[in-house]
Amino acid sequence: MILTGQVGVAGHLTIGDNVIATAQSGIPSDVEPEKSFRLPRMDNASWLKCAAIYMRLPEMHATLRKLAKQVEKGTAP
Repeated sequence: MILTGQVGVAGHLTIGDNVIATAQSGIPSDVEPEKSFRLPRMDNASWLKCAAIYMRLPEMHATLRKLAKQVEKGTAP
Protein backbone atom coordinates (compact mmCIF):
# COMPACT_ATOMS: atom_id res chain seq x y z
CA MET A 1 0.00 0.00 0.00
CA ILE A 2 1.23 3.46 -0.91
CA LEU A 3 -0.42 6.55 0.56
CA THR A 4 0.91 9.82 -0.84
CA GLY A 5 0.53 13.31 0.65
CA GLN A 6 -2.62 14.31 2.52
CA VAL A 7 -4.48 11.00 2.13
CA GLY A 8 -7.26 10.52 4.66
CA VAL A 9 -8.24 7.04 5.79
CA ALA A 10 -11.36 6.21 7.83
CA GLY A 11 -10.73 3.88 10.76
CA HIS A 12 -10.79 0.08 10.79
CA LEU A 13 -10.58 -0.57 7.05
CA THR A 14 -9.15 -3.37 4.97
CA ILE A 15 -6.82 -2.02 2.30
CA GLY A 16 -5.60 -4.63 -0.17
CA ASP A 17 -2.07 -5.26 -1.40
CA ASN A 18 -0.57 -2.92 -4.00
CA VAL A 19 -3.13 -0.16 -3.44
CA ILE A 20 -1.94 3.34 -4.36
CA ALA A 21 -3.86 6.36 -3.04
CA THR A 22 -2.60 9.56 -4.62
CA ALA A 23 -2.41 13.03 -3.10
CA GLN A 24 -5.47 14.40 -1.32
CA SER A 25 -7.47 11.19 -1.76
CA GLY A 26 -9.88 9.96 0.86
CA ILE A 27 -10.46 6.29 1.67
CA PRO A 28 -13.89 5.95 3.30
CA SER A 29 -14.29 2.17 2.95
CA ASP A 30 -12.44 -1.07 2.22
CA VAL A 31 -10.30 -1.09 -0.95
CA GLU A 32 -9.69 -4.13 -3.14
CA PRO A 33 -6.11 -5.16 -3.97
CA GLU A 34 -4.35 -3.69 -7.00
CA LYS A 35 -6.37 -0.45 -7.10
CA SER A 36 -5.14 3.07 -7.60
CA PHE A 37 -7.41 6.06 -7.21
CA ARG A 38 -7.72 9.76 -6.61
CA LEU A 39 -10.34 12.21 -5.48
CA PRO A 40 -12.86 11.91 -6.98
CA ARG A 41 -12.35 8.18 -6.64
CA MET A 42 -11.40 6.64 -9.98
CA ASP A 43 -8.90 4.11 -11.18
CA ASN A 44 -5.51 5.30 -12.36
CA ALA A 45 -6.05 4.46 -16.05
CA SER A 46 -9.18 6.63 -16.17
CA TRP A 47 -7.39 9.45 -14.36
CA LEU A 48 -4.51 9.40 -16.86
CA LYS A 49 -6.95 9.60 -19.78
CA CYS A 50 -8.76 12.54 -18.17
CA ALA A 51 -5.49 14.34 -17.48
CA ALA A 52 -4.45 13.96 -21.13
CA ILE A 53 -7.78 15.37 -22.36
CA TYR A 54 -7.87 18.23 -19.85
CA MET A 55 -5.25 20.34 -21.62
CA ARG A 56 -7.20 20.07 -24.89
CA LEU A 57 -10.53 21.24 -23.43
CA PRO A 58 -10.37 24.84 -24.73
CA GLU A 59 -9.73 23.61 -28.28
CA MET A 60 -12.45 20.95 -27.99
CA HIS A 61 -14.92 23.53 -26.64
CA ALA A 62 -14.26 25.87 -29.58
CA THR A 63 -14.78 23.02 -32.03
CA LEU A 64 -18.01 21.99 -30.32
CA ARG A 65 -19.37 25.56 -30.44
CA LYS A 66 -18.48 25.83 -34.15
CA LEU A 67 -20.24 22.53 -34.92
CA ALA A 68 -23.30 23.55 -32.88
CA LYS A 69 -23.61 26.74 -34.92
CA GLN A 70 -23.32 24.73 -38.14
CA VAL A 71 -26.08 22.38 -36.96
CA GLU A 72 -28.35 25.35 -36.15
CA LYS A 73 -27.79 26.74 -39.65
CA GLY A 74 -28.23 23.31 -41.25
CA THR A 75 -24.74 23.36 -42.74
CA ALA A 76 -23.13 20.69 -40.56
CA PRO A 77 -20.77 18.31 -42.38
